Amino acid sequence: MIPFPTPTMKHSIATTTCTFFLAVTGVFLLLIPPQADAYAAWFVDRRVSCFTELKPDEIVMNNKILHHSESIEPGIKLEVSPLDSNKPSTEYSVKFALPQDTHLNDVQYVIQLGDPDDPEAVEFRAKFTSAPTNGGIGCGGARTHGRARMEDSPAIVTFDDGVKDGTRIEVWAGWATDHAAVTLTDKVVIVTGQGVSNQHH
Repeated sequence: MIPFPTPTMKHSIATTTCTFFLAVTGVFLLLIPPQADAYAAWFVDRRVSCFTELKPDEIVMNNKILHHSESIEPGIKLEVSPLDSNKPSTEYSVKFALPQDTHLNDVQYVIQLGDPDDPEAVEFRAKFTSAPTNGGIGCGGARTHGRARMEDSPAIVTFDDGVKDGTRIEVWAGWATDHAAVTLTDKVVIVTGQGVSNQHH
Protein backbone atom coordinates (compact mmCIF):
# COMPACT_ATOMS: atom_id res chain seq x y z
CA MET A 1 0.00 0.00 0.00
CA ILE A 2 1.46 3.39 -1.05
CA PRO A 3 1.12 5.99 1.76
CA PHE A 4 -0.26 9.41 1.02
CA PRO A 5 2.34 12.14 1.53
CA THR A 6 2.06 13.77 4.92
CA PRO A 7 2.58 17.53 5.47
CA THR A 8 6.07 16.75 6.76
CA MET A 9 6.85 14.69 3.65
CA LYS A 10 5.50 17.44 1.39
CA HIS A 11 7.70 20.02 3.11
CA SER A 12 10.75 17.76 2.75
CA ILE A 13 10.05 17.17 -0.95
CA ALA A 14 9.56 20.90 -1.58
CA THR A 15 12.79 21.75 0.28
CA THR A 16 14.77 19.13 -1.65
CA THR A 17 13.35 20.34 -4.99
CA CYS A 18 14.16 23.97 -4.16
CA THR A 19 17.71 23.09 -3.09
CA PHE A 20 18.27 21.11 -6.30
CA PHE A 21 16.92 23.96 -8.42
CA LEU A 22 19.20 26.50 -6.74
CA ALA A 23 22.21 24.22 -7.16
CA VAL A 24 21.52 23.68 -10.87
CA THR A 25 20.92 27.41 -11.36
CA GLY A 26 24.20 28.21 -9.65
CA VAL A 27 26.16 25.82 -11.87
CA PHE A 28 24.44 27.24 -14.96
CA LEU A 29 25.37 30.81 -13.99
CA LEU A 30 28.99 29.80 -13.46
CA LEU A 31 29.08 28.36 -16.98
CA ILE A 32 27.64 31.45 -18.67
CA PRO A 33 30.49 33.28 -20.51
CA PRO A 34 31.05 36.90 -19.56
CA GLN A 35 29.11 39.43 -21.64
CA ALA A 36 30.82 42.43 -23.23
CA ASP A 37 29.71 44.79 -20.48
CA ALA A 38 31.43 42.59 -17.88
CA TYR A 39 34.30 41.15 -19.90
CA ALA A 40 37.11 43.38 -18.65
CA ALA A 41 36.25 43.17 -14.95
CA TRP A 42 35.70 39.39 -15.23
CA PHE A 43 39.19 38.98 -16.68
CA VAL A 44 40.74 40.76 -13.69
CA ASP A 45 38.49 40.48 -10.62
CA ARG A 46 37.87 36.72 -10.53
CA ARG A 47 40.76 34.57 -9.41
CA VAL A 48 39.80 31.73 -11.76
CA SER A 49 39.89 34.07 -14.76
CA CYS A 50 43.59 34.73 -14.15
CA PHE A 51 44.21 31.27 -15.62
CA THR A 52 42.65 32.33 -18.93
CA GLU A 53 45.53 33.65 -20.98
CA LEU A 54 45.26 36.85 -22.96
CA LYS A 55 46.65 35.45 -26.19
CA PRO A 56 45.41 34.58 -29.69
CA ASP A 57 42.98 31.66 -30.04
CA GLU A 58 41.97 31.54 -26.35
CA ILE A 59 38.15 31.39 -26.13
CA VAL A 60 36.42 34.35 -24.45
CA MET A 61 32.70 35.21 -24.92
CA ASN A 62 32.40 32.23 -27.29
CA ASN A 63 34.97 33.72 -29.67
CA LYS A 64 38.66 33.22 -30.23
CA ILE A 65 40.87 36.10 -29.12
CA LEU A 66 42.18 37.87 -32.22
CA HIS A 67 45.78 38.85 -32.96
CA HIS A 68 46.43 42.54 -33.54
CA SER A 69 46.90 41.85 -37.26
CA GLU A 70 43.19 40.89 -37.43
CA SER A 71 41.98 44.05 -35.68
CA ILE A 72 39.07 46.04 -37.12
CA GLU A 73 40.66 49.11 -35.49
CA PRO A 74 44.45 48.70 -35.87
CA GLY A 75 45.04 52.22 -34.56
CA ILE A 76 44.24 51.11 -31.01
CA LYS A 77 47.49 50.91 -29.04
CA LEU A 78 49.18 51.29 -25.68
CA GLU A 79 51.07 54.50 -25.00
CA VAL A 80 53.85 53.79 -22.51
CA SER A 81 56.23 56.36 -21.02
CA PRO A 82 58.30 56.81 -17.85
CA LEU A 83 56.62 58.86 -15.13
CA ASP A 84 59.76 60.97 -14.95
CA SER A 85 59.94 62.24 -18.52
CA ASN A 86 63.54 63.43 -18.09
CA LYS A 87 64.98 59.96 -17.60
CA PRO A 88 64.06 56.27 -17.69
CA SER A 89 62.68 55.16 -14.35
CA THR A 90 61.14 52.23 -12.50
CA GLU A 91 57.59 53.62 -12.84
CA TYR A 92 55.77 53.85 -16.16
CA SER A 93 52.48 55.26 -17.37
CA VAL A 94 50.47 52.82 -19.53
CA LYS A 95 47.50 54.34 -21.36
CA PHE A 96 45.03 52.53 -23.61
CA ALA A 97 44.66 54.86 -26.59
CA LEU A 98 41.83 55.05 -29.12
CA PRO A 99 42.27 56.79 -32.49
CA GLN A 100 40.44 60.13 -32.50
CA ASP A 101 38.43 59.12 -35.57
CA THR A 102 37.37 55.72 -34.25
CA HIS A 103 33.80 54.53 -34.88
CA LEU A 104 33.86 52.19 -31.85
CA ASN A 105 31.81 52.83 -28.71
CA ASP A 106 32.03 51.49 -25.16
CA VAL A 107 35.40 49.81 -25.59
CA GLN A 108 36.52 47.85 -22.54
CA TYR A 109 40.05 46.60 -22.10
CA VAL A 110 42.39 44.51 -20.00
CA ILE A 111 46.11 45.31 -19.80
CA GLN A 112 48.45 42.41 -19.09
CA LEU A 113 52.06 42.17 -17.90
CA GLY A 114 54.38 39.46 -19.17
CA ASP A 115 58.02 38.40 -19.18
CA PRO A 116 59.46 38.54 -22.73
CA ASP A 117 62.33 36.28 -21.62
CA ASP A 118 60.03 33.63 -20.12
CA PRO A 119 56.55 33.39 -21.74
CA GLU A 120 55.49 30.76 -19.17
CA ALA A 121 56.25 32.97 -16.16
CA VAL A 122 53.39 33.70 -13.74
CA GLU A 123 55.33 36.03 -11.43
CA PHE A 124 56.94 39.21 -12.68
CA ARG A 125 59.46 41.79 -11.55
CA ALA A 126 56.86 44.53 -11.86
CA LYS A 127 53.17 45.05 -11.11
CA PHE A 128 50.35 47.49 -11.67
CA THR A 129 50.12 49.91 -8.75
CA SER A 130 47.43 52.24 -10.10
CA ALA A 131 44.42 51.42 -12.28
CA PRO A 132 42.81 53.49 -15.06
CA THR A 133 39.78 55.63 -14.21
CA ASN A 134 36.89 53.43 -12.97
CA GLY A 135 39.07 50.34 -13.41
CA GLY A 136 40.72 47.84 -11.10
CA ILE A 137 43.80 45.70 -10.50
CA GLY A 138 43.91 41.93 -10.04
CA CYS A 139 45.78 38.69 -10.69
CA GLY A 140 48.53 39.62 -8.26
CA GLY A 141 49.11 42.96 -9.95
CA ALA A 142 49.64 41.39 -13.39
CA ARG A 143 46.38 42.76 -14.86
CA THR A 144 44.37 45.94 -14.79
CA HIS A 145 41.20 46.94 -16.61
CA GLY A 146 39.20 49.99 -17.65
CA ARG A 147 36.75 51.57 -20.11
CA ALA A 148 38.23 53.58 -22.95
CA ARG A 149 37.50 57.29 -22.73
CA MET A 150 39.60 60.21 -23.89
CA GLU A 151 39.78 61.59 -20.34
CA ASP A 152 40.88 58.29 -18.76
CA SER A 153 43.85 58.33 -16.44
CA PRO A 154 46.58 55.82 -17.36
CA ALA A 155 47.53 52.74 -15.40
CA ILE A 156 50.85 52.81 -13.57
CA VAL A 157 53.27 49.87 -13.64
CA THR A 158 56.07 49.81 -11.06
CA PHE A 159 59.19 47.64 -11.05
CA ASP A 160 60.17 45.86 -7.86
CA ASP A 161 62.64 47.57 -5.52
CA GLY A 162 66.26 46.80 -6.31
CA VAL A 163 65.59 45.64 -9.86
CA LYS A 164 68.66 45.97 -12.09
CA ASP A 165 68.91 48.19 -15.17
CA GLY A 166 68.18 46.19 -18.27
CA THR A 167 65.35 44.19 -16.66
CA ARG A 168 62.57 43.72 -19.22
CA ILE A 169 58.81 43.46 -18.89
CA GLU A 170 56.24 43.43 -21.67
CA VAL A 171 52.76 44.89 -21.63
CA TRP A 172 49.81 44.49 -23.99
CA ALA A 173 46.03 44.82 -23.95
CA GLY A 174 42.94 42.95 -25.07
CA TRP A 175 39.82 44.97 -25.88
CA ALA A 176 36.22 44.29 -26.86
CA THR A 177 32.96 46.07 -27.59
CA ASP A 178 29.40 44.74 -27.84
CA HIS A 179 29.61 40.97 -28.41
CA ALA A 180 32.60 41.09 -30.76
CA ALA A 181 35.73 39.00 -30.21
CA VAL A 182 38.45 40.25 -27.90
CA THR A 183 41.30 41.76 -29.94
CA LEU A 184 44.91 42.24 -28.84
CA THR A 185 47.13 45.29 -29.19
CA ASP A 186 50.78 45.10 -30.13
CA LYS A 187 53.12 44.42 -27.24
CA VAL A 188 55.39 47.06 -25.75
CA VAL A 189 58.58 46.10 -23.93
CA ILE A 190 59.74 48.23 -21.01
CA VAL A 191 63.43 48.07 -20.11
CA THR A 192 64.56 49.60 -16.81
CA GLY A 193 67.22 52.23 -17.34
CA GLN A 194 66.59 52.34 -21.09
CA GLY A 195 62.94 53.07 -21.90
CA VAL A 196 60.37 51.31 -24.12
CA SER A 197 60.18 49.62 -27.50
CA ASN A 198 57.26 48.37 -29.60
CA GLN A 199 57.10 44.70 -30.50
CA HIS A 200 55.10 43.43 -33.50
CA HIS A 201 54.30 39.74 -33.02
